[in-house]
Amino acid sequence: MNLLALLVVLSQSQTASQNPESQPPPDTQTDSTPAEKATEATVTAAPAAAEPAGNTAEPAPEPNPWTAGLSFGITWISGNVSSLSAIGGAQATRKTERTIWASKLGVGYGEKYGPLPSEVLLYNGFVTSQFDLRFNSLISAFVGGGLDFDHVKSVELRGYGEIGVGFAWFDRKFTVKDKEMQKFFLKTDLSARLQPEQRFQYYPVEMQVDDVLVFGPRLAAALHYAFTENAYFHDDLELLPNVLNKARLLLNNNAKVGVNLFGPLAVTVAFGIRYDSEPAAGKQPLDTVLTVGLEANL
Repeated sequence: MNLLALLVVLSQSQTASQNPESQPPPDTQTDSTPAEKATEATVTAAPAAAEPAGNTAEPAPEPNPWTAGLSFGITWISGNVSSLSAIGGAQATRKTERTIWASKLGVGYGEKYGPLPSEVLLYNGFVTSQFDLRFNSLISAFVGGGLDFDHVKSVELRGYGEIGVGFAWFDRKFTVKDKEMQKFFLKTDLSARLQPEQRFQYYPVEMQVDDVLVFGPRLAAALHYAFTENAYFHDDLELLPNVLNKARLLLNNNAKVGVNLFGPLAVTVAFGIRYDSEPAAGKQPLDTVLTVGLEANL
């Protein structure tokens, strides 16, 4: 039995020597010094630290230079007429660091609501455009032009052209939900305007009347202030004295308060003044316009 046990032990020992792969490898790792451990940690962490460097933040998108709006309202007019009327308009502005381009158009139509017979009492329209070249954030030079008509006031067609200088005193904005909005804007214009006016009397009877020519310095101001992101006030003022022939003063003012309902839609209340010290024969010098309407600020 002892001999048999000895043979089994020798057989197992020979098998192990012929298969060295089955033996566990010796532990060759030696203790590292503190300096070596620090070096190994630096090499291991380097790729992880370098990885975020490639993920640079994308630049913020430039604000959209375009703003636009559509409006529609019901108007009550006093002065030359007393009536209920409908008006509509549109405007677009493109403002960059170097230029400002603004255009507006509008139409109005109304009839006498009593007594019969009915009569057209409001029939007017306009289109204007102005381009500013900004020398800096304050001063710009501009050219402008436009056409308008007003049959009730015997203005068959009136055009104008002007050249001048503008001053943007304030141009402050704020951001709401990643959208840039105008907070406070105040700009004044001083220009020389030439304005020929073709006249024709439409009411109460058709009659040819003399044309007139206006030339003089025009002073204008535009003010916009946002009380909150949903409420704003806007005012446009224009003053034009005539220095040719007979003295004449033209004054226009449009003030508007708007409150956003939802999305781009807002309800507005506007009050306008049209003053002409020398209107066509038989016409009143002052018209006032009160409008309640809707406006879409795009």
